[in-house]
Amino acid sequence: KWEPVPDINLYGVVSTGYRPGGLQLTGGLTPPSFGPENLTNYEIGMKSFLFDGKASLNIALFHMDWEEIQIGTRAPGATFGFTDNIGEAEVRGVEIDFIARPVEGLTVGGGMAYLDTEILEFLDSSSNVITDPQSGQSVELGGFDRAGFPLPRTAEYSGNAFAEYTRPLTGALDAFGRIMWVYNGEQPDTFIVGGQDGRPLKKWERVDLRFGVEAPDDWRFEVYGENIFDEIYATGKTGNGFSIAGQYVVSPPRQIGARFTKQF
Repeated sequence: KWEPVPDINLYGVVSTGYRPGGLQLTGGLTPPSFGPENLTNYEIGMKSFLFDGKASLNIALFHMDWEEIQIGTRAPGATFGFTDNIGEAEVRGVEIDFIARPVEGLTVGGGMAYLDTEILEFLDSSSNVITDPQSGQSVELGGFDRAGFPLPRTAEYSGNAFAEYTRPLTGALDAFGRIMWVYNGEQPDTFIVGGQDGRPLKKWERVDLRFGVEAPDDWRFEVYGENIFDEIYATGKTGNGFSIAGQYVVSPPRQIGARFTKQF
């Protein structure tokens, strides 16, 4: 860490970790096991308080080397799934977030992220053929390469922004209102074992509102509207981005309600 001037901190960090391998959930599956994966992250950034503490700005740039990535997958035409190690990938990106209090009672903030992912090396399972011990079904895995493709379930762009205004009503009560916007870009559903292309999860955005009254550090009552424009979008799929699962998980529809909370 380095603090060149008061309230501005520059930093750099290198971190590494791994996830151990294991046995296939389907007993007797060939190959019977999968190996560990490793990740090393290199990051530089800035954390700051500006304008006498009325604002903060944080920036992080990172690069990740990801090796022997574990994925849950399924072969085309097969009724069984398994875990595999697919090789090596790189993840590069930047994250920015800020909060500001320009006038008394008003807080605004937001953030954005950019991700650039690439599969550098794609390896099939350690066996060219995987066999389900229960059905005897065998599927050949070899003959395709997804090096150069992005990692699935990674949106290139995402972001959010909010504004909240609080105004005293009495010496003990405050009124407040908040609006929040969230955006998530398209997420590739890159491929499945056998080389078939998957369907991406489309980009989406939503807006949430809430208004209410609170006694700080005591109780809070609010009326809220979540996904007020009733946007219906896919948030995921059964399985992961490398599978042929056919069911999407969709967002909740517009919800309007009231909530009371009490602290003890």
